[in-house]
Amino acid sequence: MDFLKILILYGAERLTDERSISAIYSIIVGKKSSQTIQDVSWFRLKKWYHCFPNLSKATFDESVSFLIKNGFIFINEKTVSITPSGKKALQENLKNYPPLNHLNGYEYFNTDEKFWCRLNLIVQSLSYLVHNDSSFYPVERKMEIQYWVKKWLNEKRKVFEKDTLFQMVREELFQIFSKMEKSNLQPSLVVYRLSGYKSPGLTSNQLSQALKIEEVFYQLSFLDHIHYMLKTIWSERENYPLLHTLFEYRNVLLTSSSEQTYELIKKGYSIDEIVKIRRLKRSTIEDHVVEIVLKDPTFSIDPFVSLELQNKLVNLISNVSYRKLSKLKEDVKEADYFAIRLVLSKYS
Repeated sequence: MDFLKILILYGAERLTDERSISAIYSIIVGKKSSQTIQDVSWFRLKKWYHCFPNLSKATFDESVSFLIKNGFIFINEKTVSITPSGKKALQENLKNYPPLNHLNGYEYFNTDEKFWCRLNLIVQSLSYLVHNDSSFYPVERKMEIQYWVKKWLNEKRKVFEKDTLFQMVREELFQIFSKMEKSNLQPSLVVYRLSGYKSPGLTSNQLSQALKIEEVFYQLSFLDHIHYMLKTIWSERENYPLLHTLFEYRNVLLTSSSEQTYELIKKGYSIDEIVKIRRLKRSTIEDHVVEIVLKDPTFSIDPFVSLELQNKLVNLISNVSYRKLSKLKEDVKEADYFAIRLVLSKYS
């Protein structure tokens, strides 16, 4: 069984009787809807968010059909469920793959691709510069990437000679790749993708074949390594003065509308007051607050949900497997749906 099918099985196990099969597709391609963002947090699927942004619906449906045909999952009108044989198949097949301990699509979905594209083009550009050769086809074709790298190189070359700049980038890469090895990772999964002087990097397909790794799993392993690099470089950025400038990292990424609501909350306005000020429905402002909680772990929900009710809901959520709002409300009748969503988002 290939890893895409295993991933769908994993999603089905998490979402059993709670969501439709399309919810799994929305998660792995990285749909930016409020429901999908809530699902990845509530069901602890942040790792897999946006892990296959280019996955076609047809390919996904083929894998789903295979799982249904073999009795691994069951789909009714509204939800997907994993069967006992599906759980067994999931456990057996997962043993064939190493864990992806650093993968976090939710945390880095807006950062990883830019970082990799910039790094790849910078390495290629510097390799040609030190050989005094400026005639090469950029490995990255996106104009915004080319423009950014050109600006970055111009700025750095005002400070460093090209040979010095090349050596500095090389040493920082050597440092991060050495740390990878100590963390039981394989730098080769990234190194062979980099393009150098008259030496184009291997494609995902070429490298997966060379390493005898299933391409779908190779792509995830590659992301796992990139996410390790991002986390390490940012947390130790004093040791990576050049590499840390290749990406911008923000813990809180809100929609512009939610950002406006957040600013009003910080000024002390209540939800009812914000509804009047912004002339929006209360449900819309509540959606903004839930989004803020999901994306800012420092945000307190105490002004919206009493500590007593928070504790009651947390105890319930910790002892049940479901996340259906209607079921949770049946068990804690004094809680409204907004309170339940806030607690789920804060403590999942």
